[in-house]
Amino acid sequence: LIGSDGIFSTVRRQLNLPGDRLNYVGLIVVLGIVDDKILDVPLTKRRIFETVDGTTRIYAMPFTKTSTMWQLSFPYSEEAAKKLCKDNATLKAEILKRCETWHDPIPELLGKTPLDCFSGYPVYDRALLEPEVLRRENEGGRRVTLIGDAAHPMTPFKAQGANQAISDAVLLADTLTESIRKLGAEEGMNAALPIFERKMLNRSSRAVVGSREKAK
Repeated sequence: LIGSDGIFSTVRRQLNLPGDRLNYVGLIVVLGIVDDKILDVPLTKRRIFETVDGTTRIYAMPFTKTSTMWQLSFPYSEEAAKKLCKDNATLKAEILKRCETWHDPIPELLGKTPLDCFSGYPVYDRALLEPEVLRRENEGGRRVTLIGDAAHPMTPFKAQGANQAISDAVLLADTLTESIRKLGAEEGMNAALPIFERKMLNRSSRAVVGSREKAK
């Protein structure tokens, strides 16, 4: 069983890892997409721009040849963030208020993004997971593992989450192939998973820490 079910992973929860909990990083992220038919944004044609005022940050880039994607983040308390992100109209009013005096095209970009084309969420990660915590000594034969955000969730601010998940999948396939070829299906499967987990967690730890630092 491969738990690839994201930051709120059900598979991970059933492993009962000691001390495992989500860490709220103190920020909301809002993502939006606006089509050129609604608003043509020359500033994001073939380029990316980023604006920060010390607390609030926006990052915008081409999503397709005819649309723009933006990501806005700002500090907010956890409970208030959960409540705000349930109501897109209230959330939109909040981000417009925060950015109403920013340079063009930011106020118009946010204002013209339809309510059904953006969403917000509180940002979480987890403490680095050690291989010996993910797989304790008496669990060598357990054929359950984790990949992607289920194993090493990170903030979105270095855009590494999907990259790391794809790398995990390739590493898992390669490790299983090599181990089963050497040891056979039964022993090879049991031997491969601890090797994979150690390599995966060692590699991804840099991205987790770097993404957390970027959130500051």
